[in-house]
Amino acid sequence: MRKKQIIAGCFLGVLIAIVAITSHFLNPVEPRQFAMLEKSPVESSLLHDKKQAIIQNDSLNAKAKRKLIAQLEGKLKAKTPYDKPKQAQQFYRRKRMNLNNEIPVENYIAASSQFASKVSLSSIIAPTISPDNNKLFSAATDAHVWTNIGPGNVGGRTRAILVQGSNPTYTIFAGGVAGGVWKSVDSGTNWEALDDLMPNLAVTTLAQETGDTDTIYAGTGEGFGNIDSVRGAGIFKTTDGGDTWVHLAATNSEDFWYVNKIVASPNTPATVYAATRAGIFKSTDAGVSWTNVASGTFSTNSGYLDLAVEKNGVNDYLYAWNSYFGLQRSLNGGASWTYSIGTDASDDNNLYRGAIAVSESTPGIAYVSVSDKTGRLSNVYKTTDYFANAPAIATLDASATGELNKVLLSNPYYSHDQGGGTTCAGNAAGGNSQGWYDNVIAVDPTNANKVFIGGIDLFRSDDGGVTFKIASYWWANTANTYYNHADHHAIVFAPDYDGSAGSSIFFGNDGGVYKSTNAHDATTSTSVCSITDIGVSYQSLNNGYGVTQFYHGSVASSGTVYIAGSQDNGTQKFDSGTDWTEIRGGDGGYTAISPDNSNIMYSAYTYTSIKRSDDGGTTFSTDVASSDSGLFINPYVIVPDTPGTMYRTDTSLYRSTNVESAAPTWTTLGSLGGNNGSAIGVPPKDYAVASSLDSDQTIQYAGFFTTSTYWNMWYAIPVFVFVLLLTFVMHIKTKAINSLARWGAVLTVCLVFGFLAGCADDSSSSSSSGGGSTAAGTVYVGTEDGRFFALVNDSLVERSTGLPAGYISSVTVHPANDSIVYVTFSTFGVSHLWKTSNAGVSWTSLDGTDIPDIPAHTLFVDPNDTDHLYLGTDLGVLYSGDGGSNWETINTEGMANVVVEHLDYQHSTRKLFAFTHGRGVFQVTLP
Repeated sequence: MRKKQIIAGCFLGVLIAIVAITSHFLNPVEPRQFAMLEKSPVESSLLHDKKQAIIQNDSLNAKAKRKLIAQLEGKLKAKTPYDKPKQAQQFYRRKRMNLNNEIPVENYIAASSQFASKVSLSSIIAPTISPDNNKLFSAATDAHVWTNIGPGNVGGRTRAILVQGSNPTYTIFAGGVAGGVWKSVDSGTNWEALDDLMPNLAVTTLAQETGDTDTIYAGTGEGFGNIDSVRGAGIFKTTDGGDTWVHLAATNSEDFWYVNKIVASPNTPATVYAATRAGIFKSTDAGVSWTNVASGTFSTNSGYLDLAVEKNGVNDYLYAWNSYFGLQRSLNGGASWTYSIGTDASDDNNLYRGAIAVSESTPGIAYVSVSDKTGRLSNVYKTTDYFANAPAIATLDASATGELNKVLLSNPYYSHDQGGGTTCAGNAAGGNSQGWYDNVIAVDPTNANKVFIGGIDLFRSDDGGVTFKIASYWWANTANTYYNHADHHAIVFAPDYDGSAGSSIFFGNDGGVYKSTNAHDATTSTSVCSITDIGVSYQSLNNGYGVTQFYHGSVASSGTVYIAGSQDNGTQKFDSGTDWTEIRGGDGGYTAISPDNSNIMYSAYTYTSIKRSDDGGTTFSTDVASSDSGLFINPYVIVPDTPGTMYRTDTSLYRSTNVESAAPTWTTLGSLGGNNGSAIGVPPKDYAVASSLDSDQTIQYAGFFTTSTYWNMWYAIPVFVFVLLLTFVMHIKTKAINSLARWGAVLTVCLVFGFLAGCADDSSSSSSSGGGSTAAGTVYVGTEDGRFFALVNDSLVERSTGLPAGYISSVTVHPANDSIVYVTFSTFGVSHLWKTSNAGVSWTSLDGTDIPDIPAHTLFVDPNDTDHLYLGTDLGVLYSGDGGSNWETINTEGMANVVVEHLDYQHSTRKLFAFTHGRGVFQVTLP
């Protein structure tokens, strides 16, 4: 009897093993074709050009060349030019535009209202109540859910500054183009965000109502980049100094998608004027209603780019710059207009963008700096009679005293001809102009002949605009007092400015907010290449002014080391204290940190430009991959369980298995169908992943086995022997036990090992011994046209059926099962979150009714409870506690309605990090 029991038990265990082993098969998926979309423009790195110029300079010996190149990679490594605003706008728009090439910004307002109508009922984060619909900022009932970790010292693109009060306690309002309105009541020592829950944070202009410092208007939408600009959502208004804001309902229309300038009447407090892409609008009832008072032909692609008002008795004199047509003036508050520069028939590319400045000290004197469509300076015009006449005073003609005029709106270091057609940087003279993007002019309130112009650098004229000299150096070491960030958009004099020592001037640029107390009279220079003879000094006011625009970020596996790539401010690093440090210049892109060694870091400039640092970001000396291919911000990823392996894309997928070597090499794995890869997904580190793809495009569970069913059957032999030995032991040990108990013990042992042998679906093994994936799990790729691919035996298999033709912004692999994959779409007009449970064979949308039609960019799956999902969108973070069936906003105090580009997770601390495009980085500790 005992023999029969043993044999039966062993046979049953082996039978269970074989049945379980052979029970897991999946079906292949049919490929889908998409129409090709236009590829992003390509532009070479100027830093690379400078290195090539050094290498090719025959007048330098080898030692001198090595020294100069070392300076570029070391002390000057962070000075890659910040000169790709157009491509940045194109990339931003490309990710979002719907199939009609539109960005329906009204969706943000609808989404904001949807969020405001719901009460947060999160089971893991304390309940929070959304703000009243009539308010744009409200403290959450549960404070400090999210914590902002900066950068507070970096800043970001700032087009609007408003200063009130007097020294030493100025009140400053600043508008970040992606970070909303900020306020400082102590001259920039500390800042507070005023509008975290505004449905559109693209603030480009601020105006205070005359005689009322508490009433301020904020206009949204950058209208300076033609069709590449991001739309705004009209005008917002506060009557209590920024504590609460209302959206002016009359501006919720196409006429106010791009509000380029707002000015308040100096005569009538309730009268306000706005220059938009659709015309010049006037309100006489404090913004309740608006009338288009523009007269003449104008381009609907650009419209009116600047507006100034001057008081002359009881009349509002208005000066408006009409792109391509010239400057118009009205001497009766907009009732009628005449041209001072250009005509209704101009349509002249030399009259693209004009910036206007009116003298306070001498009525009738005003200036206009004008760029052509390419960004080069056309002319500086001056009037002494309220623009009845406006002769050109500074032209492109080089002369002994005015040789810098032609680079006022260019990058002097890379554009100015030193002679022989060569610039300071060693490249050919002439290019690098962007007056279409940064062009601002201002007149000293006490001296009508002292004029400032801001392009990439700052310039000052002391002779009424005839000649200009350099007043700042963007390419200087940031520790020098004469350093000011590149790309200037605002120059504002303090209300108590009197032209004497200590008078304050404030500057808004792509690096945030700066101040100078001697810019009006300190020494300027005509020397472009040398910075030894300039006396103007600047002070950064980015003390918690957190409007940095990140594209991507990474956290070290332990400790407090984070790096992130930002627009206009390079790759930033945080490792201690409160300040972040720029470790690589230019526009920062994707980043990565080795999970095994936090000193090994990767950063990217634009397109494919990956460099590696082996010393924690001090130097980036190894070129990992470099080409002019791929997206403007191009994806790459290291495999967490195999840090020496990296994947990257352009129109193909590439793999390197030696990215930590001195000279990484790459293998092409296949085409992505003609368009660029936009997202790559690999299994995360430290989580259970036990599957791979076989050559028949089916999923087999690895666990204790290989992926071959043949070998799985043979595996039953050692299992049988093992079970036999154990049952024999059980037989010996259970002699004193009755027959029923002995039978139960033997059967239990057999069942357990049969189950382990055949049902190892949830093994913690993270390696795949067969199929066509990496040694660390399956690789998936999404593209900018909505295609989805899986890597099968080092070949790409398309599995796009069921997905929309949009921009795939992220691919996330489930932490416990790599056949479960999520993809997000940033395209308006499609479902934004999709899930597959079978590696792409079929797809299900998780949008439901809770996820609004706004771009989604990133998804995180909590490894401790995979039903907890976090979705990064254009309006902050959404959370689902039930696997995606229901969603709610968790933008509580500390988090804003801001673009969340990437979510990263630190396993050792349970911290989730949100890298945003406009408000820096936030973190929350998950339970």
